[in-house]
Order: sequence, then structure tokens, then C-alpha cells
Amino acid sequence: MGTPYASYKFNTQIIVPLDGSVAAEKALLAASQLARTSGATLHVIRAVPPARASEQMHDVGLVRPSDHLAAEAEGYLQRIATRLRGGQIDVRTTLWRGDAAEGILTAAREDPAALVLLASGGRTSRGRWLFGSVARRVLREAPVPVLLLRGDGRPLPPASPYSALPQTALQVMVPLDGTPAGEAALGPALGLLAALAAPGEGRLHLVHVVPTFGGDLGLDEPRARAYLQEVGDRVAAWMPRELGHRVTWSVLFETEPSPAIVRLAARGDDHAAPPSVVVMATGGSGGRILGSVTEQVLHGTRLPVMVIGQQAARTPEFDGYAVAGREE
Repeated sequence: MGTPYASYKFNTQIIVPLDGSVAAEKALLAASQLARTSGATLHVIRAVPPARASEQMHDVGLVRPSDHLAAEAEGYLQRIATRLRGGQIDVRTTLWRGDAAEGILTAAREDPAALVLLASGGRTSRGRWLFGSVARRVLREAPVPVLLLRGDGRPLPPASPYSALPQTALQVMVPLDGTPAGEAALGPALGLLAALAAPGEGRLHLVHVVPTFGGDLGLDEPRARAYLQEVGDRVAAWMPRELGHRVTWSVLFETEPSPAIVRLAARGDDHAAPPSVVVMATGGSGGRILGSVTEQVLHGTRLPVMVIGQQAARTPEFDGYAVAGREE
């Protein structure tokens, strides 16, 4: 079996749903960066409502409202594709008639090495989830990682428009909960480094939160330090030495994991500068790095966050990563 670094580089397709909004265009810019440096196909999807039963009553020869919407969406997709191909990016377009989340998931199920990239519109009222019902379902059911961008947040580090080679610095933070399921984030995190970080300019920063008042939400401090050192050594061995990327780690102390993760994402600490992106798995056991923590991190940070859901961690792309590493 290959290592996560060798086998997960987003080198197939990056799936980007578009709806004509400014937020979606921001996601398209980030996806273009990744496609340029990873060689992936950019799969652009636009969903339109299916024809309603009442439209069947239209006279022959009249354009049904759903057909008019579909024609407008198809024209939009073709304009986007023409622009992207002008930048030497391989593009695929899909006009999906039906539920937007189902269209995204259908594309993701076709390719277990793909990446879905979603963007929000920015600020929301208290109590309303930042990314909406489509993102909720995609995060819950997608068999591939999902990269989420806030409309009012920080973008991915810029890529050169003149070179397909990574030419930027990238700091990737990976919260770990001490379980193999939580380590499903390592492969995609290394894939981001491969796609975006220039040689010697990438850093993978591992984090574990030790509960300040005990309990079963994490390891104690000695075990946490030993665990992060072991994972760090294992990941460093996976990475090609010629790239020169570094692996660092921090043990944080907090009552709950999410505030500590958000704080480190914003300010960094003595061991690492503020990261460029957070990559986290939701499949850990015991309520550690699970949906509630992920949701709080998504609300609390303005960084891009890549989420590896339970369905993604169960696909062959991820199967055996942690086990293979431990058996070396």
C-alpha cells in the first residue's frame, strides 16, 4: 500500500458547485489554484430545478420556465469553462436538474480521489449555520474531503498565474484526538502541501487538546506529547525529503477542544505561526473531533477548513492509512 502522501494529491478532479453568487466565484478562484498546481480536472456543477408537473400542460412550441432556466445555466457554465480553459485548466461541466446536494454527491461518488470545494456567503445571524443545508448534507454524506471557504474569510494562499508549480508558503493545521479515525485528516493535509506548498515552504502542524479539568475528551499531557511525536515522526517519514516540508506539533490545554483550535488558528503559538488552513476529520470516537466540534470551528475561524467526514474516511482512498503507518 502506498503512503497517504503518494496516493492522495487531488490529481483527479475538484468539484465546485456554482450558483452565480460572489461566494461561489470565490470558491472557483481557490479551485483554480488547486487545479493548476495539482493537475486536477475542475468539475463545475450548476443545479437547476427539475420541470414541475404543471409545466407539462404548456402548449407545444412554448418554452417551459424550467427549460429557460436550464438554458441560462448552461450558457453560464460554458462562459466559465471558456475562461478557465484560457488559463490552461482542464474543465468539465455538469448541468444538474434537481437537488443541488444530490448533484454534488453524485459527482463525488464517481471519483473517490476527488475534492469538493464549497463557499458560504459570509456572516450569518446567531444560531444559523454558516454554510446552509446543502453543505450540511454534503459534509454528512460525501465520500471525499470537503474544503469550505467563508465568504468573509481568508482565501487559500495565492498561486502563481504563470506557473503550474507550487510557489507559496503553506501552514496546514491538523487537530487530532488520539484515534486512528481522527488521523484520516493526514492524507488530505499532505495532499494540500503537495499541491500548494513550494519546496521548503510547507509545514504540517499537529494539535491535540488536553482537557484542563480531566474527563475523557482527550489524552493526558504525557500521552498526548508521546502520541503527537509518534505521529509526527510517521508523517515525516511519508513525505519525500526533497520537498523539505516540516512537521511540528502542539499540546493545548482547554476545557473544550474547539476554542483552543480556533485560538491557535487565529494567533498561532510558540511552536507554529498562524496556519493557512485547518484540516480535520469528524470520525473520531468518544465525541472528540466530531460534528459539534467541527461546526464550532467552522463558525469560529475565518480560515479555509477541510473536513473529512465519516463517509470519506471509509473509502478505499483512506482505508488503512493509520494502520499502515503503525505497522512500519
